[in-house]
Amino acid sequence: MRVKLKHILLLTCILIIESCQSNKSKDSTTVEINEEPKTSITNDSNIETLKTFYTDYATEFCKDDSVNEDKLASLREKYLSKNLIAKLDTIDIYYDPILFAQGFFEEWISTIQIKPHNNMKDVYDVFYHFNEKKSKNYIRLYLIKEDGIFKINEIEYRMLSGRFGKLK
Repeated sequence: MRVKLKHILLLTCILIIESCQSNKSKDSTTVEINEEPKTSITNDSNIETLKTFYTDYATEFCKDDSVNEDKLASLREKYLSKNLIAKLDTIDIYYDPILFAQGFFEEWISTIQIKPHNNMKDVYDVFYHFNEKKSKNYIRLYLIKEDGIFKINEIEYRMLSGRFGKLK
């Protein structure tokens, strides 16, 4: 009798475990289907646009003595929202708010990467290596559609504490 009871309990446990595992498989399939639309063509297009902006901006910013301020302003106007441009015009900071850096070296440009932030709609993370690729700078961008075009509306930076801070 005891042996039969043990066998029944063991069989019940096995069935419960199998049931849980098959539910996990169904759940992960559902997640994949639900996540797929978030990584849409729009995200790919936004990533390419942001990559172009950061590459062009950093390339111009690297020129030190020969930086063309008009070209930087033109890039900001093309890729930043009117709201963000107005905010940048009113703050007094000692670093470039787009790159979150006081200086930028040409070899860093090739390390710029842009990815969607946790599949959140219109939020992207930008990072690049500096200091001989030992360190990364993290920047989070929030996009909005302005006049039918996606533009950067807010910028956050990863601070030394690991938290993200915003431009005020």
